[in-house]
Order: sequence, then structure tokens, then C-alpha cells
Amino acid sequence: MNCCDTNLPTPVSSNKHTWNSAMFFKRKKEKRPTLAWERLDNNGGPAYTFRTKVPGGWLVATRESHGDGVGSGATFIPDPNHQWNGYSLGQEEREQQEIEQQVPEAPCTKCKKLTNHIVGGQYKCGWCD
Repeated sequence: MNCCDTNLPTPVSSNKHTWNSAMFFKRKKEKRPTLAWERLDNNGGPAYTFRTKVPGGWLVATRESHGDGVGSGATFIPDPNHQWNGYSLGQEEREQQEIEQQVPEAPCTKCKKLTNHIVGGQYKCGWCD
């Protein structure tokens, strides 16, 4: 597949959903898939670190250059509600996650997607805000 290929990716099926990336971006009313990268500050770590929201969590990418060459890497951090603020998920976040696991799913007040995440007394999926 090259940059100009117009063929859609093969849908991926799971127990609950069948989707592909084109369907996700169509919902967001974007013409082309776009990742919105946020730069994270580093203290003693890799020279450049970025993160972007992806379904189910965050994609984190790092790049560091030395006289010996360039090193890079990427990892996925599971965080379905995108609560990670750039620091480790602490006790407060874990307690909130436990509460959310006990809360029944209901439609997001904005987009109607099922979620168990509550903000200000309203169900919010985290994708449509």
C-alpha cells in the first residue's frame, strides 16, 4: 500500500465491533486519517517523546540521537478513557478506574457511544470532546 492507494484497509472484527480506520475517521468527519501528536517534556530521558490518542489508549513514540546514530521506539499504553496526563497513572486514577468498572455502560451524552466513563455527572466517552 502506498501513500496514494485508495483501497480501504480490511475491517477488523472483534466480539463487539467490526471496524477499520476509515470508519473511525469518517465518524470524526476528517478527510484523511490524522494523528494529533502532543510533545511531552523529558527530564533525563529521550530527546523527543510524543503521544497521540488511538482507540483504547495512547501511542507513544520516542526518538533520540547521539554521535553513534539515531534510536527510536514506539509503544502502546492501554488507557481506554485517555486519562493519562503524561505522568504515571496514580492511586487516584486507579480508584476512578475501579469505580468506572462498577458503573454500568450507558450512551455518551454527545455521540451516543456506549461508555462507563462519567464526568460531571454525565456519561462522556472521551472521543467526541
